[in-house]
Amino acid sequence: MKEEYPYNLPIWRRKHREESPDKKNIVEINPAYEVSMGNPTYGNLIFSNGLNINLCNPSFIWSDNSKYLAVAQYSTNWLGGIGKQKLLIIDINKQQVWQLPKLAYYIQPETFKNEELTITLNPFENNDNQLENSKTRVKEFLIAGNGVNGSKRVVLGAFSGRIKNAAAGT
Repeated sequence: MKEEYPYNLPIWRRKHREESPDKKNIVEINPAYEVSMGNPTYGNLIFSNGLNINLCNPSFIWSDNSKYLAVAQYSTNWLGGIGKQKLLIIDINKQQVWQLPKLAYYIQPETFKNEELTITLNPFENNDNQLENSKTRVKEFLIAGNGVNGSKRVVLGAFSGRIKNAAAGT
């Protein structure tokens, strides 16, 4: 049975597995749980190389050149509950993650071609929320180790767990 809108959107997936276009890496969230009743889902993003990032939405996408993975990660609020999402861009080969500050309650990556990422903010609200400026050039994002809009670079190494923005304490 096919789900009705908005539950058919990728941000409501119960699980998701995706192989990189070059077939060298696999990422998966299985299972994914509702943030709260009737809301989109989250889970642990697990890479075939053992990397594990918590609180990710199962709406993630590989770049067409297999260098990057874009995924939305939930933040937590001061009560320990789930808050807004921030966008992570993960460079698997360099083992680095760039994160944008909290953008919206829900982020849905749409396309990632020619190092250009298109996202939709709060996709189940009206279509006016699809920002004309929602395209982010990865090259701009990576300048001098810092991303646009105050994003922070995090070196992965043996990283496991939530990525935190040290400057904002979130």
